Amino acid sequence: MSFGHPQGKTRAVIERIETIDHQTYFEPFVGMGGVFSHRTWRPRLEVVNDLNGEHVFLLC
Repeated sequence: MSFGHPQGKTRAVIERIETIDHQTYFEPFVGMGGVFSHRTWRPRLEVVNDLNGEHVFLLC
């Protein structure tokens, strides 16, 4: 089971996030964007960060 696979732990994290009413989503360690790209709810503001700036640029 991998964190980046939508059927793995990522799905559990996404389900938890989507139960919380929010208007801003902040991903401090986006990595390959497993959680970021598989969410169904899109809040008004999304912020992503990663030590590797190329990962963040790729998602923009």
